[in-house]
Amino acid sequence: MINTREVKARMLSLGLTQPIVAELMGINVATLNAKINNKRRLYIDEHIKLTQLLKLETIEKQKELLGVALI
Repeated sequence: MINTREVKARMLSLGLTQPIVAELMGINVATLNAKINNKRRLYIDEHIKLTQLLKLETIEKQKELLGVALI
C-alpha cells in the first residue's frame, strides 16, 4: 500500500506536481491521484517509473513510500 502522505511530501521536496508526474508517467492526473491515494492499482511499469521520478534508490525507501520494492 502506498504511503500517500510520504509520496506527496517527496514530490513536493523534488518540486514535482501531480500534473508533471502524471505527464511523465503517461497517465492523466485523476488516475495518478487515485493510484497514490490507494484507490487504483499501481502496475509494475508505473511502480518503476514512479520509483525513478521520486529518486527512490534504496529498497528501504521504496518499501517505505510504495509499500513494496522491485529489484
